[in-house]
Amino acid sequence: MKTPVCDACLATNSFCASCQRKLDSGEVTRTELEIAKTLRAENLSEQAGFERALELKDAVLIFTLTPAAVIGRQGKVVKAVSKALGKKVKVIDDAASPHDKVAEILRPARMLGVNTVFKSGGKEFHIRVPREEARLLPDSPLALKTLVSQFLGAPAEIILE
Repeated sequence: MKTPVCDACLATNSFCASCQRKLDSGEVTRTELEIAKTLRAENLSEQAGFERALELKDAVLIFTLTPAAVIGRQGKVVKAVSKALGKKVKVIDDAASPHDKVAEILRPARMLGVNTVFKSGGKEFHIRVPREEARLLPDSPLALKTLVSQFLGAPAEIILE
């Protein structure tokens, strides 16, 4: 199983030098560690796993290349992860286009579109959401702006129209 922490460390609950360095530097968060432990307990296949996890106010986003395996039959695996974390969990396909990733993060609110604005300092993304659906956003527009900027690698703005 592919996780940010090696299988040996997950099995023994003591960390090798490499995994300990990742934890100390913040490259791997405690949330990611808890997700990895829960996924290991669910005995997923070798192809399953996740790349990274990001926390919102009331939810955790899990980015994976194998979303079906992380969700599990009838949502069994994702329910176990949600119970272990005490938060809602959204599984996002890491192989999807940036547009699809942003749409999944903003769900249940609809996304009208993503505009790429080219400025002298580089490009910037404007994510447009209907104003009447602002209450459906999974977190505040400011927190989502930071999150989207982080994984798109460029500044982003959430625009309520």
